[in-house]
Amino acid sequence: MQMNLQPSEIDTGFITFCGIFPFSTDDFIDKYPCNSNAPYGDWWQHLMSNGSDFFFRTNYYPNFTNIILSNKCANQQSQEKENLTHLYLKDVSAFSNLELLVAKKDASYKLTFRITKIDIYFFSEKLSSYKKERLGLYSFTTELTCTAVTKENISDFINVIRVFDRKDCIIFDNLSYSPLQFIEKFIIKKSIPYEYMLLLGNKLKSFTIINLSQPPENWDDILYDIGTVSPIGTSKSDNFFAPSREYITQLIGENKISVFNNWSALTLFDTFTCILHGWKREGLEQTWCETYCLIYIHCLHLKFYLYAVNTELADITEIKSNSNELKNNFIEFVNDYNLMHLSYNFLPNLLYDKIRHSLEIQSEIEMMEKKVERLDVIFNEQRENRMNQFLTLLALLSVGSVLWDVTEFIRSMSDINEEKFYPWGSWIVLIIFMSGFSIYLFLKYIKKKTL
Repeated sequence: MQMNLQPSEIDTGFITFCGIFPFSTDDFIDKYPCNSNAPYGDWWQHLMSNGSDFFFRTNYYPNFTNIILSNKCANQQSQEKENLTHLYLKDVSAFSNLELLVAKKDASYKLTFRITKIDIYFFSEKLSSYKKERLGLYSFTTELTCTAVTKENISDFINVIRVFDRKDCIIFDNLSYSPLQFIEKFIIKKSIPYEYMLLLGNKLKSFTIINLSQPPENWDDILYDIGTVSPIGTSKSDNFFAPSREYITQLIGENKISVFNNWSALTLFDTFTCILHGWKREGLEQTWCETYCLIYIHCLHLKFYLYAVNTELADITEIKSNSNELKNNFIEFVNDYNLMHLSYNFLPNLLYDKIRHSLEIQSEIEMMEKKVERLDVIFNEQRENRMNQFLTLLALLSVGSVLWDVTEFIRSMSDINEEKFYPWGSWIVLIIFMSGFSIYLFLKYIKKKTL
């Protein structure tokens, strides 16, 4: 979202909104054509076709590069159709004149904006072992085109678009859409089932980059207001619902990233916000929108998949037929995608660690690992029970054989005719054996009770 605002205040900025959608291999082939040669179809283009692969392969570890460029993990030897890819829309000029209706209690107003970039990310992991859908992520980068933009406009803009069901707020070609309707019709070109929307909550994730011409007086106040999508000035307000300074200090202390004097960032559960000054537009796009934003996308992929699997295994006491498959898929996913480091440089790794912390990825993994351990215990108990039942059956068959041998021995030692001895002789031997065994179990039970 660009702010050509007042030169003394806001220079340039972008807001990238991110969400998820389910897809099948057929969707990919029909709507987003891809093959081994670039360019990929009339509309979509693979990220590697613009030369990004050289930059990523020289600055980032192969594991991350393979995932973000071709969705091929290091242990996968070939690029199959199911190991899909990352595409972006080659021409977004049709989305250069949009309006956003901001409705407030006192008055309503409109903001003009354009979309500068649309990306689709296809990942090969199934969201559910019951269904064929796989996890897809989309992102679209927006830029305000108003002649004068305030920090209030920025906060309002994020607040309106990120809510899925905000009715008739986006105006395009004289028609009004909710954010969800706009996304379904113009970005992913398919509907999103409600159960998948719940993986996001009811809001899109946002990656906000704002460049100021001069450094702010207080980085923390701006980061808090825009990062929490609060009315500007909330951090310094003294009204009844204003946050306490202790809370702001804790939030900033745990989630702020401040390395150089010309920018600071705040990463929270739903938003990533970076305030900069003195950056050129080209640097913002290349460094933040096209590179660091991919780190954010990778973390969202981790979070959404873990949450989906965690939801399916919500009740580990109810072992389903697919629980073992889910457990194995989770272990494989963590091994492939839960990377310790992404880059040969320190800053991308720092961003990665902070974003993971704010999205609570590690705690989600640890929770899942505990569930997997409990599942292993339950699976082992079930396996032992089945084995014990089988051994019991074998023992009963063996007892039957022994009883037959005993009965035949008794008959051979007596002068009783075989026709007269069977079957009553066998029943008598069986009754004697069962009575003795029952007396043994009873005495053992009594002894145990008296201890």
